[in-house]
Amino acid sequence: MALTVDSSAGLADQPLNVIVNYDTSDGGLASGIGVRLYFDSSQLRKEAITDLLEISRIGDQVQSDLRGFDSAPSTYRYITAGWAGLNRTWPSTESLAVTLFSVESTPSEKFSATSLNITHSSNDAQYDLFWGKLPAEQFAVF
Repeated sequence: MALTVDSSAGLADQPLNVIVNYDTSDGGLASGIGVRLYFDSSQLRKEAITDLLEISRIGDQVQSDLRGFDSAPSTYRYITAGWAGLNRTWPSTESLAVTLFSVESTPSEKFSATSLNITHSSNDAQYDLFWGKLPAEQFAVF
């Protein structure tokens, strides 16, 4: 299983769009995934979560990172989203790779630089995530 985060250039006066994609190395279906995308709310304001993959979606939320799941002191909030399918049939009607969701955000007035971290809260046992469990891979935005 592989997740990628694509982001447009994030300058202080430019909106930032982050896209979270899902794919598998063999094109196979899975039982689902749970994803957390961490961000520094003092640097970025989340405007909207868009393009949510509806197939077998369990839910999505924005939460405070009180437990420090990504082990990064600079990320105070995260978006969590999850999908599940029976008998490894997810995402059943989509061809891979698929967009799980997009996040539209705006840099704060104090914006200087930030990182986005991504981890999983659950995944199919037959797939490993390509970046490992922790520490999370960081995506720098300047």
